Amino acid sequence: MQKVKKPQARLLRLVLAEDALLLKNYASGEARLLLAEVAKITAKAPFRNMHTPYGHKMSVAMSNCGKYGWISDSKGYSYAKFDPATGRPWPQMPKLFIEFAQTAANTAGFIRFKPDACLINCYTAGTKLSLHQDRD
Repeated sequence: MQKVKKPQARLLRLVLAEDALLLKNYASGEARLLLAEVAKITAKAPFRNMHTPYGHKMSVAMSNCGKYGWISDSKGYSYAKFDPATGRPWPQMPKLFIEFAQTAANTAGFIRFKPDACLINCYTAGTKLSLHQDRD
């Protein structure tokens, strides 16, 4: 496993609000390694278009890795230990993702962050995500 390298492009740390930062160019130096890990994850838990609690099909395709995965169904939005499509646990979060997330969190001032869930969205031409706010 390769260590997370510093971004090749200049990192821009932009404060958006209290406890909200944009780390522009943070992933630019690791894109190939990160995408290779996404390919391994989605080979086990393929991208799928979930449905909202109201029955609408989401245009953004999603997958997950880690101890928990984010899901949406007729019961609402939640985190689940098992992939509802397979009944199996979500693929393990790659060490690269864990290190990458912890380094980003440290850069943002969240020193004790330990990732346990990773939602992976796939945006293709024509997909859309309406204005929303995640509160969990």
